[in-house]
Formats: sequence, C-alpha cells, structure tokens
Amino acid sequence: MSAIFGILNLDGRPLEPERLERMREPMAYWGPDDSGVCSAGPVGLGQLMLRGTPESEHEALPLESGCGRYLLTAAARIDNRAELLDLFGVPAREHATTPDSALILNAYAKWAEQCPAHLLGDWAFAVWERGRQRLFMARDHHGNTGLYYCRTPQFFAFSSCVKGLLALLPGRPALNEFRLAQVLTAWPAQGPDTVYEGIHRLPPAHCMSVRAGAPFVHRYWYAEHVPPLRLRADEEYVEAFKEIYGEAVRCRLRTLRPAAVTLSGGLDSGSVTAVAARFLGESGKPLPALSFVPRHDVRECVGPGRLGDESELIEATATHAGNVDMSFIRAEHVTPLQGVRRSLELHDAPQHAAGNAFWITALMAEAQARGFGTLLTGQGGNATISWHRPGYLRELVRTGRWLTLWRELRALARHRGKPLWRMAAGRLALPLLAPLLRTPSARRRPWAGYSAIAASFAERLQLRQRMAQAGHDPYFLGTGNPRAMRLALLQPGRTITGGLWLESGAGHALDVRDPTLDKRVIEFCLAIPDTQFARHGQDRLLIRRAMQGLLPDTVRLNQRVGIQAADIGPRLRTCMPEVYAALDQLARCRRASEMLDLHKMREAAAALEQPGAPIRTDRLNAILLRGLSVGLFVARRPRGS
Repeated sequence: MSAIFGILNLDGRPLEPERLERMREPMAYWGPDDSGVCSAGPVGLGQLMLRGTPESEHEALPLESGCGRYLLTAAARIDNRAELLDLFGVPAREHATTPDSALILNAYAKWAEQCPAHLLGDWAFAVWERGRQRLFMARDHHGNTGLYYCRTPQFFAFSSCVKGLLALLPGRPALNEFRLAQVLTAWPAQGPDTVYEGIHRLPPAHCMSVRAGAPFVHRYWYAEHVPPLRLRADEEYVEAFKEIYGEAVRCRLRTLRPAAVTLSGGLDSGSVTAVAARFLGESGKPLPALSFVPRHDVRECVGPGRLGDESELIEATATHAGNVDMSFIRAEHVTPLQGVRRSLELHDAPQHAAGNAFWITALMAEAQARGFGTLLTGQGGNATISWHRPGYLRELVRTGRWLTLWRELRALARHRGKPLWRMAAGRLALPLLAPLLRTPSARRRPWAGYSAIAASFAERLQLRQRMAQAGHDPYFLGTGNPRAMRLALLQPGRTITGGLWLESGAGHALDVRDPTLDKRVIEFCLAIPDTQFARHGQDRLLIRRAMQGLLPDTVRLNQRVGIQAADIGPRLRTCMPEVYAALDQLARCRRASEMLDLHKMREAAAALEQPGAPIRTDRLNAILLRGLSVGLFVARRPRGS
C-alpha cells in the first residue's frame, strides 16, 4: 500500500517545502510508482505511490477539491466503491477512472468527520480544511494500514511509518523502556504507544483532528458493541458466513499487478486460498501461492500434536483447489539474525515474533522478485473465522453447567482419541491448579522461563505490578471468559498488527491484504453465538463447515497445530559465529546489558552446541531471538541517545 505524510505549523507560518522533502527521503521506497507533495499555507501533505488497483493508475496525490476547500492525501483501497459511486452520482463511463481517493474526498465533503463510518476497506487519509484551518486524519476499522504522529511546540507531523518522523525530529527520541519490556515478556502491544517517547500511533477505528491546540482523538467504531445475530439453524449461519467471507476475499482481488497468497497447512490461509482460487478460476487465472517450509528435519523439534512441516497439508490444499501455482520457500539464503536485522530496518522497532523474521523476509523477497503486487494472508483468522473458544470448559465450571461439561469432555476425548482423564487434567485441572503450584520465584518473576529481560530492569519498571494492574496474565493460561479472551486476541481499536504487515509489505513493494480482518467478517463472527465455533468436542466449527468441498478433509478436519519456524534451532546451529558476534555486540552496549540477561541468552545459544541435546524451539524464539531483536535495536542507536 502507498504511504502518506505531512506537517502542520502550529503557529500558522507557511511551511518550508524542504521539511516535507526531509520526511520523504527515508521513505522513498514506499513509492516505487510515483510521489507528490503539496503545501497550503501552514500545512504540507505528501504521498508515496504504490499502485495497487486498476483505478489507482488514474490517481495523483495530494488531491485538491474542486471548490478549493479541501486538500487530501490518502493510502487506500475502498471496497464499497459501487455504493459510493452511485451515491455520489459518478457517471458509469467514469467509474473505471475514478480513483479511491476521489471517493474519500467526496465522502469527507458530505459527512466530514463522520465519513470513516461510511468507508470499507484498508485506508488511511488526511484532509486539510482551509476554512477551518483543521487537519483531520483517520484510519480504517481493522486493516493493514498504519499512521504515526508527533507533536512539538512548533509543529504537528504524521507519517505512515516512523522513519518520516525520525527524519524530522531533532536528535533521536528517548526510548520507551516500558514498551521494550512488553516486547521482551510477550505482553501484547496495543494502543497508541510506540518504542519512542513522543511518537504515537493512531490506532485503527480512530480519527484525529488537529488545530493550534492539542490533537483530539476519537474512536468511531466499536467491534465490542456489535449486537447479537441469531438465525434459525446452523446452516443459515454457514451460508451467511460464506457470502460475507466470499465478498471479503473477492474485493481484495481487485489488483493492478498479479496477486499471490501466503499458504500454510491451516484453515485460515487455506480458506483464503480456496476462495480466491475459485474466483480466479472463473476467469481462467491461476493463483500463485507462496509457502514457507523447513529446510531441516524437524521431527525432533516439535512436541506431540504439533506439526513442524506442513508441506503435505499445503500440497493437499493446492491440489484440491486445482488452479493454485505452488512455490515452497525454504529461506536458504536468509539466516535468523539477518531476518531480525531486516525487520529492524523496516519497522524501526523490535518485534515480538522475531523468530519468524527470516522466513517472512525470504517469502516477501520472492514475491517481489516474481512481480506480484498484492499478497493475501489469513493472519487474523484465529480471532475471527477460526475462533476455537479457549476457556469454554472452565466457563462451564464457573457457571455450574455440570452436565454440559461432562458431555463436552466426553466428546472432546472421543474426537482427540485421548482418555477422558487426560482431557480433564489438561483442559481443567492444570489451569485451575497452576496458580497454587507456582514457586515463590515464579510468582516474583513469572516471565523468567520465556524472557531474556534482566531482573533488575523488570524490577525498576515494577513490571509485575503493572501487569497485575493491567489485567495481563504473564502465565498465558487463558483463565478469562471466552469473549474477553477473544477480544484480547483481536484487540479491536488497539491492535498494531496491521501496521506491521503494512511496513513489511512496503519494504518489498507489496500490498498486504487480509480478508479475515474485513470489518464485515469481524462483525459477523462476533455477533453469532459462540456455539457456532465450538461444541460437542469440536472446535473451529464455523470455518470447518463453511469449507466443506472447498478444502480437502485432511486439512479441513486436521487437529494438529502447525509450528512456524520449527527448524529455527538447526538454522541457528549453522550460523553460531553470527549469533555470538551479535551477543558480543550487546555486551559492549551498556544500555542493552542493563535491559537483557545476556547470560541466559548465551546459555540458550550454547545449548544448541551440546551433542544430543533437545532443541527447545520455544526457548530459542522467546529468549534468544526476541532478546537479540531488542538488544540490536538498542545497540544500533547513536551513543548517548
């Protein structure tokens, strides 16, 4: 997707054009197709163009309204085009040449700050109103977009990525140490905070107005408030879902350059692939699919019930769809550390899933090399289309529904082929008894087994107390009620995931699109009863039923859980000098040494070199690579910053 940026002088002075250029320069790779800037008194707006839809060939931004009242910049794909074209009376002969930005400008002229509620798709935009001397910005409901901003006494600035703001600010902003601690302890990031003090994120489903005073931020959509939807029969839920989900996939196939899909062996990306392949097959087009698979034997790297190599399921999905052009990506030429460093280049921040950076880098580089312009994913499916109701059994205990609990446990044991006592122990007894079995050390530092954070750093930040105050469970036992757990995973109005995919795609001239996070899909999946997702000992029921005939049963009914980057251990073994060199670099950085338990990280690395030692994939990802991601981020900053 394209990028936008801009500056507003808060004292009303005319904007110097060179300041816009200063923002554009480090973001230039976002606009391989075109770019533009425009100043209007105290404000300047810019855009870097990646043309993603046929209509975008007719787009030139920033765009001024015919009356001269508004100046707009946008990075957008509008999915309810037909409705808006008709509403605004655009002649049929002009439909193909009317870009999405023109529809946004018309929507703003008609509804002003209420216009975000009338737009579907993935979009971010900014409008300058000359008469009111107001800058208005908004982000879509939950899509793959991003918008950052900062405010000083002299100016307000915004950008699709942090780079534009870092180039504008004098010196490096101070680090947000609490946010770095969240990354290290796998505490999901959400809301406006970033790893930089003074640089904030406009969350999805929010808009902002800026004048001479403080910015006013407003949330315009609450997925949590979607009213319940009750239909007469299970079949009606499935048919309604198939219609909504099919439209979410179809509108994301409106592309200028060829589209590809990321395909694993699971239900989420598998369903995206199956539906997209059907649509493309109607016009005789194949669907290219890119799939990461391990290059090493991973049978010793994953536990029971887990799947480290999903190639058989991937091939089954591709064969069943019939017009899927499969490509396996083994990332032979990208080491885990190279992936981490590339991730830091693109995001200007360390990431929770640092262990996945190498294969994401390799996959996107392959997509770019093959000339694809759009990449479909199913990353958001766990919270929407394939929700599985964790905590459901404990909710039955809490509400005293003993007969239903007994029936569910029996059905679950039957479907999983395990003894009833093991189901009861694993799903009920262990989560309920775990708090009583914790050692005093585990109570003081609950993250000790999965984090490289230094104990003194965590204590200085009062991390355990802040987790308790925020209601964060550092043991990840999932003891809340199912709806609360689901909203915690989805994070409506607070998630940062879409912005991360936007930034990864921009680094490879790709527009990343996720139909599992379409507003209509989110609302439908939250509105229907939880029993449509799991009951009678079966989980992910909605997508399993909806994909009958579209996915092979080996995939549709599969109960094994895939493990991403399962061969991270063998990969690290082949580049240990690189790992130790990075650890030595962190040891020379005072601030990184203060934040990280480098001894624990060295132990995790050294364990890889012990003959016959089991490979702990989870420990390598959570302690070594996540710690390296934070440490290398801190170490790459100028001394004293």
